[in-house]
Amino acid sequence: MNWRTLFNQEMIFRGRVFFVTGACTMTKNVNLYVARRERDMHQKEIAKMIGMHPQTYHEKERGKKDFTISEAKMLAQIFDCTLNDLFMEDKLKELS
Repeated sequence: MNWRTLFNQEMIFRGRVFFVTGACTMTKNVNLYVARRERDMHQKEIAKMIGMHPQTYHEKERGKKDFTISEAKMLAQIFDCTLNDLFMEDKLKELS
């Protein structure tokens, strides 16, 4: 894999194109990331809505830490979807 592949990735989610700069910037919770971006919301806004420090939310969205069940339920309410919509598909990919 060359440096262009690592640092200039183009990703397509639900018909929208997102550019990712750097190999480590992509989130593990892709569905959560996409749901937030589709609503033009910032991590700081979501963190405030669920009563969490923005840095903690950032780490959880990136997959470095796990959301608690209550936090996940609040996120599902905010994005008007199910927990499976936000988190399950990503976990199934990891198991394959």
